[in-house]
Amino acid sequence: MKHIIYYKNLIAICALLVVGFGCKQDKNPLAPEGPNGRSVGSSARELLSDAVFNSIIVEIHYMPGMKPADGTVSSLKDFIANHVNKSGTINVVSSQIPSGGKSVYSIGDVNNIEKNYRTRFNEGNTVAVHFLFLDGAYEERNVLGIAYKNTSLCIFERTIQDNSGGLLQPSVAKLETTVVNHEFGHILGLVDVGSPMQTAHKDTQHGNHCNNSGCLMYYQVETTDFVANLANSPVPSLDMNCRGDLRANGGR
Repeated sequence: MKHIIYYKNLIAICALLVVGFGCKQDKNPLAPEGPNGRSVGSSARELLSDAVFNSIIVEIHYMPGMKPADGTVSSLKDFIANHVNKSGTINVVSSQIPSGGKSVYSIGDVNNIEKNYRTRFNEGNTVAVHFLFLDGAYEERNVLGIAYKNTSLCIFERTIQDNSGGLLQPSVAKLETTVVNHEFGHILGLVDVGSPMQTAHKDTQHGNHCNNSGCLMYYQVETTDFVANLANSPVPSLDMNCRGDLRANGGR
C-alpha cells in the first residue's frame, strides 16, 4: 500500500476580548500535534504494547456499495490479535457514509472525509484506528490503499472491486484482506517507520517496504500489480524479519 506521511498546518482561532486578547487553541485530535494526527508509525508502540493502551477499537466508514466483506473484517481482527500485545478487547465498528461524488480522490479529499465522519479517537485505555473505504480511485494510479497518519488508513474499494472477483482474479475478500493487513502493518511501524529493523530488510528503492517478495509488506502488495500473483495464492503473511521488528517493539 501507499505509505504516506501526512502533515497539516495548525490554525489558531483568536478572539478579541474586552480587556485584552485571548486565543482559543485547536483541540482537534486529528491536528498534527493531536493524538490521532501524527505521522505514520509514530503510534507503533502504543498499538503494539500494553503499556499505554490495553484495548483497540477500529472504526470503519464505507461509502455506498463499498462495505468490506465480513471475512475481511474477521481477518483484520485476527491479524491484530496475532501481532499486538493487548490484555483488553479488539473491537471493530462500522457504518455507511455518503458518497464523496468523485471518481478520483486526493490525499486532501481523504483527510477531509475523515475529519467529517470520524468519531472514535484515543480515549482512556483504548487506542482508536480509522479506516475509510472509498468509491473511487486514488490520485496515484494503481494504488489500492494508503496509511497516511498514525491511526488513519484508506482503502480504495472501487479499485479493489474492479480488480477482483473475475476470471483469473482473487476474490474481493482476499484482495481486501491483503490490502487492509498491509496498511495496518504500516501503522504498526513496518518497515522501519516506528518499529526499528532488527535485521536489515528494507527495500530502499520502494519506500518503507520489505525486500522479501513473499512478505505481506512487499511493495507490490499495495498496487494492482500484485493482483495476478494473489489469484491462486493465499493472503501473504509477515515474514520473520517483520515479525521480529514487531516483537522487539512490544508486539507478539
